[in-house]
Amino acid sequence: MERTLISVAIICYNQVEYISEAIESVLLQEHPFDFEIIISDDASMDGTVDLLKKYKSKYPSHIKLILRKKNIGPSQNFYELLLECKGDYIAVLEGDDYWTDKSKIFKQVNFLELNRLYIGCSHRYKVVDCNSLEISPEYFGPGRPRSGDYTIDDFRNYIYFGLLGSALFKNIFLNKKKEFEIIKTAHSFISDITLNLLLILNGSFFVMDYNMAAHRVIIKKNGTNFKSVINSKNQVED
Repeated sequence: MERTLISVAIICYNQVEYISEAIESVLLQEHPFDFEIIISDDASMDGTVDLLKKYKSKYPSHIKLILRKKNIGPSQNFYELLLECKGDYIAVLEGDDYWTDKSKIFKQVNFLELNRLYIGCSHRYKVVDCNSLEISPEYFGPGRPRSGDYTIDDFRNYIYFGLLGSALFKNIFLNKKKEFEIIKTAHSFISDITLNLLLILNGSFFVMDYNMAAHRVIIKKNGTNFKSVINSKNQVED
């Protein structure tokens, strides 16, 4: 296991206020694995890129940046980011969310190493506001999965594996299959649900009871962050 490589894939766009908290939560992880942090910025205009470059200069051996000159949209940005991951496992994080447990990576990788039939696992998370103040100690809203095995029947009933930032899974994208492109083509904004489906079609998935991340809810009128845009366009209903 000491040779295991973890790819932490971070997607961001106009998140200068929050991206540091996301990156620091990754750097604070305690585990024995080699790791890479790949951050794909979708042409931010708010100072995010300058901040990312500072992190790159501070951690050149661990951080790789993909800095897009033209905005390509969340789904394509996410898909192309996944293709850049070289690790045995991929952990995903959005630029305005963050991890709250320093042993998150270790717990999830350890589970998958000991339970080889599973392709991935997720976990519980809390909900915070724009100032990182707690809204709810744990998410209990629509789509919340039960603990244990997560199945295709759950997906059919509009139950999802959880927050994108809670997922860690085997890197199926090392084999660049044509059908994986559905992540960018199914919906231009929503790609986490498509990833959810792809994973359970390729293996078993498990939901852990550990609460190890924070999901930030930021919806601003005329805001350019992902959640504001998706809310204004009713993309969730679509």
